[in-house]
Amino acid sequence: MIIFGTRTTNPTAGQGLFNCPRCGPQKPYTHKKQKRWFTLYFIPVIPLGTAGEYLECDACAGTFDMEALNHDPAAERAEMFDRLRRLSVLAMLFANRYQPENVNALRAALQEITQDFIAEEVVHQDVQFAQQAQAQLEPTFQSQTQDFSADGKSLLIRLILSTLAPTRQVEAQDHQTLHRAGAAMGVPPDVIEQAIAAHVAGQ
Repeated sequence: MIIFGTRTTNPTAGQGLFNCPRCGPQKPYTHKKQKRWFTLYFIPVIPLGTAGEYLECDACAGTFDMEALNHDPAAERAEMFDRLRRLSVLAMLFANRYQPENVNALRAALQEITQDFIAEEVVHQDVQFAQQAQAQLEPTFQSQTQDFSADGKSLLIRLILSTLAPTRQVEAQDHQTLHRAGAAMGVPPDVIEQAIAAHVAGQ
Protein backbone atom coordinates (compact mmCIF):
# COMPACT_ATOMS: atom_id res chain seq x y z
CA MET A 1 0.00 0.00 0.00
CA ILE A 2 1.31 3.45 -0.96
CA ILE A 3 1.00 5.97 1.88
CA PHE A 4 0.93 9.61 0.84
CA GLY A 5 -0.34 12.92 2.23
CA THR A 6 0.78 16.42 3.14
CA ARG A 7 2.84 17.81 5.95
CA THR A 8 3.73 21.29 7.21
CA THR A 9 7.23 22.17 8.40
CA ASN A 10 8.48 25.32 10.09
CA PRO A 11 12.04 25.92 8.87
CA THR A 12 14.00 28.95 10.00
CA ALA A 13 14.10 31.71 7.38
CA GLY A 14 16.13 34.25 9.32
CA GLN A 15 17.00 35.74 12.69
CA GLY A 16 17.52 39.16 14.17
CA LEU A 17 16.46 41.61 16.88
CA PHE A 18 13.07 43.27 17.26
CA ASN A 19 10.90 45.11 19.77
CA CYS A 20 8.86 42.24 21.14
CA PRO A 21 5.26 43.34 21.77
CA ARG A 22 5.15 41.02 24.77
CA CYS A 23 8.49 41.25 26.56
CA GLY A 24 10.18 44.44 25.38
CA PRO A 25 12.75 46.00 23.08
CA GLN A 26 15.78 44.44 21.41
CA LYS A 27 14.90 40.79 21.81
CA PRO A 28 16.21 38.04 19.50
CA TYR A 29 13.68 36.52 17.13
CA THR A 30 13.52 33.64 14.69
CA HIS A 31 11.70 34.13 11.41
CA LYS A 32 9.90 30.94 10.45
CA LYS A 33 8.14 30.02 7.22
CA GLN A 34 5.54 27.29 7.24
CA LYS A 35 6.06 25.10 4.19
CA ARG A 36 3.65 22.47 2.93
CA TRP A 37 5.03 19.27 1.41
CA PHE A 38 3.61 16.32 -0.42
CA THR A 39 4.74 13.27 1.52
CA LEU A 40 5.35 9.72 0.44
CA TYR A 41 5.65 7.20 3.25
CA PHE A 42 5.68 10.20 5.63
CA ILE A 43 8.76 11.64 3.92
CA PRO A 44 8.41 15.15 2.44
CA VAL A 45 9.29 14.87 -1.21
CA ILE A 46 7.61 17.70 -3.16
CA PRO A 47 7.25 21.29 -1.86
CA LEU A 48 3.69 22.64 -2.24
CA GLY A 49 4.45 26.26 -1.36
CA THR A 50 4.50 28.50 1.68
CA ALA A 51 1.53 28.16 4.06
CA GLY A 52 2.46 31.20 6.14
CA GLU A 53 5.24 32.89 8.06
CA TYR A 54 5.67 34.32 11.52
CA LEU A 55 8.18 35.59 14.08
CA GLU A 56 8.99 33.73 17.26
CA CYS A 57 10.56 35.64 20.14
CA ASP A 58 13.51 33.66 21.47
CA ALA A 59 13.11 35.33 24.87
CA CYS A 60 9.42 34.75 25.69
CA ALA A 61 8.47 32.21 22.97
CA GLY A 62 5.64 34.47 21.81
CA THR A 63 4.65 34.21 18.16
CA PHE A 64 3.71 37.27 16.10
CA ASP A 65 2.89 38.15 12.52
CA MET A 66 5.48 39.87 10.37
CA GLU A 67 4.12 43.32 11.28
CA ALA A 68 5.83 42.93 14.65
CA LEU A 69 9.09 43.90 12.93
CA ASN A 70 7.60 47.41 12.66
CA HIS A 71 6.60 47.55 16.32
CA ASP A 72 7.89 50.87 17.72
CA PRO A 73 7.12 51.29 21.45
CA ALA A 74 8.21 54.95 21.49
CA ALA A 75 5.90 55.85 18.60
CA GLU A 76 3.02 53.89 20.14
CA ARG A 77 3.59 55.63 23.48
CA ALA A 78 3.55 59.06 21.80
CA GLU A 79 0.37 58.18 19.90
CA MET A 80 -1.31 57.04 23.12
CA PHE A 81 -0.44 60.28 24.90
CA ASP A 82 -1.78 62.25 21.94
CA ARG A 83 -5.08 60.39 22.28
CA LEU A 84 -5.23 61.06 26.02
CA ARG A 85 -4.68 64.77 25.38
CA ARG A 86 -7.27 65.04 22.60
CA LEU A 87 -9.91 63.16 24.56
CA SER A 88 -9.29 65.39 27.58
CA VAL A 89 -9.66 68.44 25.35
CA LEU A 90 -12.96 67.10 24.02
CA ALA A 91 -14.22 66.57 27.58
CA MET A 92 -13.12 70.10 28.44
CA LEU A 93 -15.17 71.49 25.53
CA PHE A 94 -18.29 69.51 26.41
CA ALA A 95 -18.10 70.63 30.04
CA ASN A 96 -17.69 74.26 28.91
CA ARG A 97 -14.34 74.39 30.68
CA TYR A 98 -12.22 75.85 27.90
CA GLN A 99 -10.56 78.44 30.13
CA PRO A 100 -6.87 79.32 30.65
CA GLU A 101 -6.81 77.61 34.06
CA ASN A 102 -8.17 74.39 32.56
CA VAL A 103 -5.74 74.46 29.65
CA ASN A 104 -2.86 74.94 32.08
CA ALA A 105 -4.17 72.18 34.34
CA LEU A 106 -4.26 69.77 31.39
CA ARG A 107 -0.73 70.72 30.35
CA ALA A 108 0.58 70.23 33.90
CA ALA A 109 -1.14 66.85 34.29
CA LEU A 110 0.16 65.65 30.93
CA GLN A 111 3.68 66.81 31.74
CA GLU A 112 3.56 64.83 34.99
CA ILE A 113 2.55 61.71 33.06
CA THR A 114 4.78 62.04 30.01
CA GLN A 115 7.71 63.97 31.48
CA ASP A 116 7.51 66.15 28.33
CA PHE A 117 6.66 69.83 28.00
CA ILE A 118 3.27 70.37 26.36
CA ALA A 119 3.01 73.70 24.55
CA GLU A 120 -0.17 75.71 25.11
CA GLU A 121 -0.55 76.04 21.34
CA VAL A 122 -0.86 72.27 21.00
CA VAL A 123 -3.96 72.28 23.21
CA HIS A 124 -5.48 75.20 21.29
CA GLN A 125 -4.89 73.33 18.02
CA ASP A 126 -6.67 70.29 19.47
CA VAL A 127 -9.60 72.53 20.40
CA GLN A 128 -9.80 73.97 16.88
CA PHE A 129 -9.62 70.51 15.33
CA ALA A 130 -12.39 69.17 17.58
CA GLN A 131 -14.59 72.17 16.82
CA GLN A 132 -14.01 71.99 13.07
CA ALA A 133 -14.68 68.24 13.05
CA GLN A 134 -17.78 68.75 15.23
CA ALA A 135 -16.56 65.83 17.31
CA GLN A 136 -19.20 64.18 19.47
CA LEU A 137 -18.32 63.00 22.95
CA GLU A 138 -19.72 59.46 23.13
CA PRO A 139 -18.78 58.18 19.65
CA THR A 140 -15.28 59.61 19.92
CA PHE A 141 -14.60 58.15 23.36
CA GLN A 142 -16.03 54.80 22.31
CA SER A 143 -13.91 54.52 19.16
CA GLN A 144 -10.71 55.97 20.62
CA THR A 145 -10.56 53.86 23.78
CA GLN A 146 -11.44 50.40 22.43
CA ASP A 147 -7.86 49.21 22.95
CA PHE A 148 -7.44 50.87 26.37
CA SER A 149 -6.93 48.60 29.36
CA ALA A 150 -8.84 49.26 32.59
CA ASP A 151 -5.75 51.11 33.86
CA GLY A 152 -5.65 53.21 30.69
CA LYS A 153 -9.28 54.23 31.13
CA SER A 154 -8.65 55.02 34.79
CA LEU A 155 -5.70 57.22 33.81
CA LEU A 156 -7.87 59.07 31.29
CA ILE A 157 -10.60 59.66 33.87
CA ARG A 158 -8.05 61.10 36.32
CA LEU A 159 -6.60 63.29 33.56
CA ILE A 160 -10.06 64.64 32.71
CA LEU A 161 -10.76 65.34 36.38
CA SER A 162 -7.49 67.24 36.70
CA THR A 163 -8.46 69.26 33.63
CA LEU A 164 -12.08 70.03 34.50
CA ALA A 165 -11.61 70.61 38.22
CA PRO A 166 -8.07 71.82 38.99
CA THR A 167 -9.34 73.31 42.29
CA ARG A 168 -11.01 69.96 43.12
CA GLN A 169 -14.49 71.50 42.95
CA VAL A 170 -16.37 69.16 40.64
CA GLU A 171 -19.46 70.89 39.28
CA ALA A 172 -22.62 69.42 37.77
CA GLN A 173 -21.40 69.74 34.16
CA ASP A 174 -18.18 67.97 35.14
CA HIS A 175 -20.15 65.06 36.61
CA GLN A 176 -22.30 64.83 33.51
CA THR A 177 -19.34 64.91 31.12
CA LEU A 178 -17.43 62.28 33.11
CA HIS A 179 -20.41 59.93 33.26
CA ARG A 180 -21.10 60.30 29.54
CA ALA A 181 -17.46 59.64 28.71
CA GLY A 182 -17.33 56.75 31.17
CA ALA A 183 -20.45 55.13 29.73
CA ALA A 184 -18.96 55.37 26.23
CA MET A 185 -15.84 53.59 27.49
CA GLY A 186 -17.80 50.94 29.36
CA VAL A 187 -16.78 52.24 32.79
CA PRO A 188 -19.51 51.68 35.45
CA PRO A 189 -21.01 54.80 37.08
CA ASP A 190 -19.83 53.76 40.55
CA VAL A 191 -16.23 53.68 39.31
CA ILE A 192 -16.64 57.23 37.97
CA GLU A 193 -18.07 58.35 41.32
CA GLN A 194 -15.18 56.74 43.18
CA ALA A 195 -12.71 58.58 40.95
CA ILE A 196 -14.53 61.88 41.57
CA ALA A 197 -14.53 61.31 45.33
CA ALA A 198 -10.81 60.50 45.29
CA HIS A 199 -10.07 63.65 43.24
CA VAL A 200 -12.08 65.87 45.60
CA ALA A 201 -10.27 64.31 48.56
CA GLY A 202 -6.91 64.96 46.92
CA GLN A 203 -6.02 61.28 46.61
